[in-house]
Amino acid sequence: MIGRDPKNPKSYGLRGLLGPVAGLGIGFWLLESIIDCYLFQLGGLGPCLAGFSGYGIWMRLLVVALLMGWVTYAGFTTAALRRVEVGYQAQLAELQDRQRLVEGYTRDGMAIVEGDRVLEVNETFAVMFGYD
Repeated sequence: MIGRDPKNPKSYGLRGLLGPVAGLGIGFWLLESIIDCYLFQLGGLGPCLAGFSGYGIWMRLLVVALLMGWVTYAGFTTAALRRVEVGYQAQLAELQDRQRLVEGYTRDGMAIVEGDRVLEVNETFAVMFGYD
């Protein structure tokens, strides 16, 4: 969950992703620079960061751009899935309310059974079988 309220699907989007994306990009840049300087150029960090080669800058920019694109895509995908989930939860709640309304106003005994278990009964069913 990237930075926003998980119950509010409208809170996701580009604005909620800018901080994490920028942080990941800067963090990757520094980590890759440290690895490059110490492992491959065998020099100190200061001279390596101050004197970029053209190849090093373009390669780092490309990788940071790919990382930022991937994080943005993942954020939008997560937001879309969250919106679908919130929609399904609202529909389920509405159907459960309708079911309880129908159960409450009918004179017939109703029971919801799954396998050998009785999951739910209405009041008429309970009175019919002496459980009131």
